[in-house]
Amino acid sequence: MNARIAAAALCLAFLAPCACNLIADSDALKGKGDTDSDTNSDTDSDTDSDTDSDTDADPLDCAGGKYDESTDLCWQHPKADGTFAWQEAIDYCDGLDLAGHDDWVLPSRDDFVDLLGNCDSDVMSGGSGYCDSCDESATCSALFGSDTDWCWSSSPGDDDVAWGANFLSGYVYWSDVYDDRNVRCVR
Repeated sequence: MNARIAAAALCLAFLAPCACNLIADSDALKGKGDTDSDTNSDTDSDTDSDTDSDTDADPLDCAGGKYDESTDLCWQHPKADGTFAWQEAIDYCDGLDLAGHDDWVLPSRDDFVDLLGNCDSDVMSGGSGYCDSCDESATCSALFGSDTDWCWSSSPGDDDVAWGANFLSGYVYWSDVYDDRNVRCVR
C-alpha cells in the first residue's frame, strides 16, 4: 500500500479531518527518494513497493557532442579545429557556443582518466603514466572512433605546465602551457 493511502486511512480512523490534509501533503510522504519531477504510483493491489516509472527526458541534452553515461559529460565532437596553447584552450571552451549551448569547459585531468580507464598506479596517484588508449577503451572508442589525439585538460601542473592526455597512446602527462595541443570541450 503506498504511503499516501496509508496516511489517509490513518487520518480517517484516528485523526481530525484537518490533520489529514497536513499529513497527506507532508514531504515525508512524497517519495523523497525520487529526485525527478514525475510521480510515484502503485497501481496493483499487493502490498509491496513498486518501482518508479520515469517519464523524464535524458539527463543531459548533448547537442554538439557525444554523451558519456559513465561520467555524465557531453564531450564536444568533433574536437575543435586547430591547436591551442593551454590558456587559449581554456578561453576557447569558456567562449564556445555550440548547438545552442554556452556552458562548455575544458575537461579536467580526472575526466580524461575516467574516460580512458584502466590506468596504471602512477596515474591513479596523480602522476604521469598510462591508461588504455582510446582504441582500447570501449567508452572512448564508442564516443570518438578515430577522432583522437593529444588534448589539453583544465588541470594545471607546477610552474608553466598543465595536464593533458594522448588519446592515441593513453599517456596522461603534463606539457608546457605554451605548446599547441588539441581541444575537446565538455559540459
